[in-house]
Amino acid sequence: MNWGESFSRWAGRGLPFVTVGLAWAFCNRLASLFEFMPGVSFFFPAAAVTAVAAAWLGPWGALVVWVANFLFPWGAAVGPVRTGLFGLPEVVFYLVMVAALRHAERQNQHKLVRVVGVGVVLGTLASASLGTLLLWLFPPPGFEAVTLRLPVAFVSLWFSDLTAACTLGLAGIVLVRPQAVLAMEEQAHFRMWQRPQVWGPVLLGALAAALVVSVLTSLAHAKPHWFALFFLPALAVAAFRGGTGAALVTNGVIATLHVALVVSFDRSPVQRVTLELGTAYGYVLVFTAMAWLLGSQAAANRALVRQVRQQSAALEEALEQIVLLLAQALEAKERGSRGHALRVADLSVKVGEALGLAPEELKVLRRAALLHDVGKVAVAEVVLNQPVELEPEAKNVLRRQLAQSIVSLQKVELLRDVMVVVEAANERWDGKTSGEYPGRLGLAGEAIPLAARIIAAVRAYDAMTHPKPWRPARSREEAVAELWRCSGTQFDPQVVRTLTEILRERWDVEADRLAG
Repeated sequence: MNWGESFSRWAGRGLPFVTVGLAWAFCNRLASLFEFMPGVSFFFPAAAVTAVAAAWLGPWGALVVWVANFLFPWGAAVGPVRTGLFGLPEVVFYLVMVAALRHAERQNQHKLVRVVGVGVVLGTLASASLGTLLLWLFPPPGFEAVTLRLPVAFVSLWFSDLTAACTLGLAGIVLVRPQAVLAMEEQAHFRMWQRPQVWGPVLLGALAAALVVSVLTSLAHAKPHWFALFFLPALAVAAFRGGTGAALVTNGVIATLHVALVVSFDRSPVQRVTLELGTAYGYVLVFTAMAWLLGSQAAANRALVRQVRQQSAALEEALEQIVLLLAQALEAKERGSRGHALRVADLSVKVGEALGLAPEELKVLRRAALLHDVGKVAVAEVVLNQPVELEPEAKNVLRRQLAQSIVSLQKVELLRDVMVVVEAANERWDGKTSGEYPGRLGLAGEAIPLAARIIAAVRAYDAMTHPKPWRPARSREEAVAELWRCSGTQFDPQVVRTLTEILRERWDVEADRLAG
C-alpha cells in the first residue's frame, strides 16, 4: 500500500470524527445565543449531536465531544481548566448512551425503550447533575445573583439535553444505526420508507405544514405553537408507511421546523424567547411521544393484519381439505366414479381461466366442481350402484333427494358460496324445468352463475367419456358433438365453444407427444 492509499484510508476513518467535532462545536455555540442565566441555556442542540455520535462513533467519540468543547466555549467555560471541566457532563451523557445503545442492540424487543429510558433519560440526568455541581463549585459571574439558581439550572440543563436528544438525537440514531433502536421488522419497514418516492411526500407535507403555520401565525398575530397540530398529518403518514423509524426521523424534521418558527417569530428579549422555547419544547416532546405511539400502533396493525392473513390461509387450507375429503367420500360411495370430481374440477378451472374468472371466483368454481355430486351423500349406495339405468320415476325421486341434500349443506357458512354454484349447476340454458334433464330452479341464460354453466358442460363431457355400469364410454368426438347438439338449450354456447377449444388443444398436445 503506497502513501496515498494509506492517507486516504486514514482520512476516511477520521472524517466522521472531524464531522462530529465541528457539528458539536457549532451547536454548542448556537446554544449560547439563548443563554437566559449565566452558563445555562434553554436551547442546547449539541446534545442531539452527542446522541448521534454515540451511535455512530462508539466510545472514542467521547474524546471528540470533549475536545470540541474547546473550539467555541461560552458561559462558565472560561479558560482551559473550566472549559475542560464543563465539557465532562456531556462526556458522561455520551458514555451512558454508548452503553445503552450496545445493550439495546443485543436485544430483540423494546430496543427504543431501553435507549430512551437508560441512555437518554438517565444519561441527561447524570449530565445535568454533574453540570449543576460544577456551576455550584465554579459559578460564572452573575450566577449567584439568580434566584433559585441551582434548581433552575438543574431543570434547564436536564430539559435542554433531554429534549434535543429525544427529537433530533433519536432521528439521527435511526439514520446511522437503526439496529440499535428498531426491531427487525421495523428495520425492514424503515428501509422500504427510505426510497425518495416514499419519504418525499412526507417531507413535502412537513414543509407545507410549516408554511401553513407561518402564514396563520402572521395573519392571526399569534404564537407558532398554537398551530402545531398541522404537523401531525405528516407524522401520522410517516408512522403508518414506514413504522417507528420513519416517524422518529420525520419528528426530527418537524421539531427543527417548529423551533425555527418559534425563534423567527419572536424577536423579543432572550428571556421571553426562552419561555417560548420552553413551550415549543413541550410540543416537540409531545410530537416525539406521538411518533412513538403511532409507530407502535402501526406495528400492532401490521401484526394484526399478518395474523388475520395467517388465520385466513389456515381456514382456506381447512376448507380445501374438507372439500377434498367430501369428494373422496362420494367417489368411494359410487363405484365407477373414481377420479370424476378431480377431472371435472381441473377442466372447469381451465375453462374458467379462459373465460376471465377472477382468482377468488376460480376458487369457488374448483370447490363447486369437486362437490357437484355432493347431493348423493344422502342417497343409498344400492341406488347409486345399480347395474342398469334408473327408471324415470326413480330419477325424479333421486333428483328430489339430491336437492334436499344441497339445501341442507347450504346452511354451512363456509360452503354457502360453493353450494349456490352446485345447486345452479343442474339448471338449463333455456330454463326448462321438464324433460329428460330438467332444471329445478327455473333459471335461464346468464341468470345462471357462470361457474355453474361451466360445471354443467364439463361434467356432462366427463360423464359421457367414461363408462357407466349400464353403458360404455363415448369417444371424445362423440361427446363434443353431443355438447354442440345441446348448445343453446341445455348448455351455454360460449362455454361449449371455450371447452371445445381447450379440448382441441389437449388433443393436439397428446397427438404431438404420441407422434414423438
